Amino acid sequence: MIGHNGRVTDPNEANGDPAIYHHTLASLIAAFGRLPLEFLSLNGAEFDARHIVPGTLVRLLFFIGVYSCWMAAHRVSDRSRSLLPVLALALAIAMFGQLAASFREFGAACCGQHAFVRQSLGWIALAAVAMAIPPLLMPSRWQLVIAPVALMLGAGLLVAPGIRDLWHEYSFYAEAARARERTWVSGASPGSDMTLYQPVSDGLFPAQIPPGYHVASDGWWASGILEFFHKRSVLVIIAPTHELE
Repeated sequence: MIGHNGRVTDPNEANGDPAIYHHTLASLIAAFGRLPLEFLSLNGAEFDARHIVPGTLVRLLFFIGVYSCWMAAHRVSDRSRSLLPVLALALAIAMFGQLAASFREFGAACCGQHAFVRQSLGWIALAAVAMAIPPLLMPSRWQLVIAPVALMLGAGLLVAPGIRDLWHEYSFYAEAARARERTWVSGASPGSDMTLYQPVSDGLFPAQIPPGYHVASDGWWASGILEFFHKRSVLVIIAPTHELE
């Protein structure tokens, strides 16, 4: 499907590699080289030691936590565990296929949303492998201690790099909801024009749509918004400052 879907009109991304763009074999090779690094990286996008080492540690802690928790509960028979490796393999193939499709269609690993999906599938696959392994030791009280400690420590390592941004953005938690409400009111109003409101573009949530006046021909996202609200044009407004500042 990736190689023969005929989407020859998709543009090469600004950072795309023309040697990969619309080349199936090259895209498969590129995906094969990137996927393990993307899976182990702390943020899925940077592949130096500062991100690979803690990312690997977090996944090891998650694996230990899930394994210990599952074995301590001891609820699953060997027969019902037999399909978990199949699930893990299917998820790994899905991650690889999505990444290869991205290279094939855009010449790059597009986009942040797609990377988030791949990382989510990777966590589920890792949990499936941990649950599939039979108990090496009889369940004991130590597993009840190891499970929460490993999971909480892994979660702490994941959150730590963004804790300052999380704390700051939580102060303006309601702004995104207000912007969305104003957008829906504008989209439901009479006429062929609408306004799309976005909160301040900083911290954890940068603006995904550029400001200004747009019509359907300006991009797939503009076409999708206008088709959904049955409009012909949209004015995108990004708040310059936080409402509480």
